[in-house]
Amino acid sequence: MKKHRRRTGLVLVEGVRAVEAACKASTAFNTLFCSRDFACCSSNQRLLQSVSRLGGRIVSTTPGIIESISTLASPQEVIAVVSRPDFSIEGLTKRAAREDRSVLVWFDRVSDPTNLGAILRSAHCLGASGYLSAPGTVGAFNPRAVRASAGAAFFLPGVEEISLARAVALFRPEGYKFVAASPRSGVPLQSISPPERALIMVGEEADGLSLCAEESADIQLHIPMVDEAESLNVAAASALLLYHVTPLWPPE
Repeated sequence: MKKHRRRTGLVLVEGVRAVEAACKASTAFNTLFCSRDFACCSSNQRLLQSVSRLGGRIVSTTPGIIESISTLASPQEVIAVVSRPDFSIEGLTKRAAREDRSVLVWFDRVSDPTNLGAILRSAHCLGASGYLSAPGTVGAFNPRAVRASAGAAFFLPGVEEISLARAVALFRPEGYKFVAASPRSGVPLQSISPPERALIMVGEEADGLSLCAEESADIQLHIPMVDEAESLNVAAASALLLYHVTPLWPPE
């Protein structure tokens, strides 16, 4: 639960891929639970050794215990308890100030952890500098979000509980253009040149951005679609926006 993640500083990581990402990020481990078959398999020893080096206690147990710990409908063979990375707003603003080209993502009340995790995965893959999330947004270290991010949450710096007003106060003076996506209004995505520094505002799947966020945007964009289509999934739309504006893909 979010309140216990905040209180303890510990988060749950499920599945081999996510645990491997936490190891690669040198995350401090508390405990790793795995099936006895997994613990005995020679091909898994490197992962278990990495977890041990990072302070994790290895507990091999029964599938029933794994299932009782898991938050997933189909439990994985490994579940780890790790320390949440310590990202600060000061560190994020300093990083932003020293980068000539930079993209940040600000989440506005996004409630689906799978969508948020997928967007973090795209942001990390495409070279974004970090993320912020407004109050009312699901936590990036919700177990489902961590899994959907394929471990990107351990690499991409981010800070939660950042209101729009604070984001504007922190990043507009640093030259960031606030970019909002709309299903139909604004200019077509492909018609603009990416700004040197951009903060992409991502809204809730059903309701989109708040009116205040839309009115605060320096640039309003839409992704052209066929007439009968209602909208893109927020994760898909965010990936297209990130591909267009992130510094990994500078304009010709």
